[in-house]
Amino acid sequence: MPTRENTCMFAMYVIGEVESGWDWTGVNRNDPITIGMMQNYGQRAANCIIKCRDADPDGWTAFQSAAPSLAAAVDAGHDWGWWTGYWVTDAEANAWQEWAQRDGNHVGQQQLWLEDANEYVDLLVGWGLSEDRPQTLVFAMSMYHQSPLQCQRVLQSCGGSATLDLMHSTCLADGVLGQYRNRYNTVYERLSAWDGESAPPDFGQVGDVGAGSGGQAPNISGSEQPITRVQLDNGIITLYGSGAYQNGLVCYRSAPNVWLPCVSVATQNPSGGNTGGGSATGSAAAEEMKQWLLDHEHAYAYSQGAGRMSPDDSGYTDCSALMWYVYHIITGQEIGTWTGDQQNYGTVIADGSGALPQDQMQVMDLVFFDWALNPSNFGTGTSHVEAYIGNNQLTGHGGPGTGPYVKENADAYASSAACWRVRRYL
Repeated sequence: MPTRENTCMFAMYVIGEVESGWDWTGVNRNDPITIGMMQNYGQRAANCIIKCRDADPDGWTAFQSAAPSLAAAVDAGHDWGWWTGYWVTDAEANAWQEWAQRDGNHVGQQQLWLEDANEYVDLLVGWGLSEDRPQTLVFAMSMYHQSPLQCQRVLQSCGGSATLDLMHSTCLADGVLGQYRNRYNTVYERLSAWDGESAPPDFGQVGDVGAGSGGQAPNISGSEQPITRVQLDNGIITLYGSGAYQNGLVCYRSAPNVWLPCVSVATQNPSGGNTGGGSATGSAAAEEMKQWLLDHEHAYAYSQGAGRMSPDDSGYTDCSALMWYVYHIITGQEIGTWTGDQQNYGTVIADGSGALPQDQMQVMDLVFFDWALNPSNFGTGTSHVEAYIGNNQLTGHGGPGTGPYVKENADAYASSAACWRVRRYL
């Protein structure tokens, strides 16, 4: 019978590849603090540093000297919300990359992963998976690591006893995880070639290094990988190259002439035939989106960082990305990724100021707000969007706290803006 510890270490090998290309020194500077091979984000990054501190006191001393503010923040014990607003400096990134070359640091990263992995296994076994089938268990762990919600949806569809082939195909058909086609193809290929019991090859881990088969560790470094190709498809830019970019780095349009990378570098291949999210239509889709927003009230921190387009992965989003996300996962519809771009889709129902024309509006019409412009110049400086959910209510995420949350008096909220526009996308 496969041992749990070996399964968890092989999972670290597989997931570490698609998260960072086995880069123990990894620092994602496009998001609030995100470090390590497993791309630990926010408070998870702080927990990672604590594990490394305890495992490598000498390395911690040097790190503390080189990154005193970050070290002090770790010692202060801040909560999740605080860490999602912390961006590492150049000096802090360099200090982490220097420290993360030490074996003691690797021990700390491994310890954190093994704690997480054991929790994953316990939960997934409760969902019907078996430790006797480690290949499907690790595949499910890879989904759960990226998005617990979508992992649950995939397993509800295919069942915990599904074969690796069925779980893989169901994952690719999912409206969210299916965007990361190359990520899950890589996971599938690794697991298809694994006997379920061999230890992972040497990828920089400490202990039982090289006990398995499959080659030696890649050359691990914190340096940037070269870009060899840039591809534009339907307003989405994908960068391809070597190393972490071999599967493509997807960049979503966030502002005029600005594209920001998504949270994961292992994403869809635009030529692979992925069709995007869900397929619900009409009033049923509107009600489903409304309910999804209500079910996720106060679920996400507010940030305009790159991970805003995948809130279930990053833990944060903003007003326009939230609307793009809910339309994407339920209808598969493209509505634009920022408020200005969203003016290029759908149909204008009404422009105005003051109270909203609710007698003309339908559930999941989007209301765009300008706080200083006038209706004749609308769209050049839209700064916020909310979803209309009926009964004089709006919901959306404008920060600074968690969102989305319901505005109980839509007319009063709209009257606080200089002008508004109602657009319909269904």
